[in-house]
Amino acid sequence: MTKKLYLEWSEKVLFPHMEERCVFLADSWKTFTDQDSVIELKLEELEYEMLTIPPKVTDQIQPLDVLCFRMYKGCFKKISDFVFLHDLPVQVHHRDVILRLHSLLYQQFQSPRFENLIAEAWHKSGYTDERFMYVNPAKFVFDKLKASCLHENCRDIVLLVCGWCKARLCFHHLYDAHLLAVTIPSYLGSLLSIHSKGHGSALRESRHHGIKFPFTRTYGYGGQGARDNPAKIGS
Repeated sequence: MTKKLYLEWSEKVLFPHMEERCVFLADSWKTFTDQDSVIELKLEELEYEMLTIPPKVTDQIQPLDVLCFRMYKGCFKKISDFVFLHDLPVQVHHRDVILRLHSLLYQQFQSPRFENLIAEAWHKSGYTDERFMYVNPAKFVFDKLKASCLHENCRDIVLLVCGWCKARLCFHHLYDAHLLAVTIPSYLGSLLSIHSKGHGSALRESRHHGIKFPFTRTYGYGGQGARDNPAKIGS
């Protein structure tokens, strides 16, 4: 992270979400040392303090390192291995595809089903006394895959179980649904609204994964369309 990016993040992301008092826990990366520049960006009434994690102990007292990042990296590796194993027409080493896959996986980790994971990470790091029961995302999304993809007439191998609605999905239906939401902004609000309601019906589950979108899958991996047109994503 560069100093410019750090200051931009502080001004546009961190401080707008803080009220009254903010304690910022950061590692010993040199970018974080210039706190005078950061303080100039905060609102005058906001109490701000930065605590620095000493070198070489991040894996013990940085909450996400303690509990979350290993699960996330494991999930990403399973997805990329799936692409290689089944020879899918996706160039996973290309920057744009890597970013899309990370965005897709991050969306899965944002499910309310996994929200206690972060809270328990703070407990395991020694900052809070309260413990939280949490669902392991890596175990949940890759468990009980011996079934058909949610999409009608799809016979592709199931990749994962959606963390939002428990739907079993093959790679291209998961990948397409995500790209449609990103590529077509008018559907993004609908997607977020569906998520916030918890996918209470089969129709909402279907719409979440793109079945009801009134256009063909030409924006992403493409499923059968990709097999008809062998041009690889990221090429």
